[in-house]
Amino acid sequence: MGYIKYDNGIIEQWGEVTITPTTANTPRGQAINFPVPFINVPENINVTPNTAVPGSTVTGWSFAVPSATGMTLYITRTNTTATTLHWRALGHWK
Repeated sequence: MGYIKYDNGIIEQWGEVTITPTTANTPRGQAINFPVPFINVPENINVTPNTAVPGSTVTGWSFAVPSATGMTLYITRTNTTATTLHWRALGHWK
């Protein structure tokens, strides 16, 4: 995980989490905490799976319940293989 604080009050943060689904075709989530809390919910969040099979074996990925301190990331696969999700969030620290 890492972050960059800009003088204009914007902070960019990033990290990754590996999630192993317990059941095929069922979303599995994991909560993460941002390295530095935002003052509000981040304005922009991106999530990308590290996979060679998007759309065929990895059928979905997303985030939910974002807050100033973290969010929950989800992965859905047609099997129970561990998958790493990379995330990036942009918002304000002051």
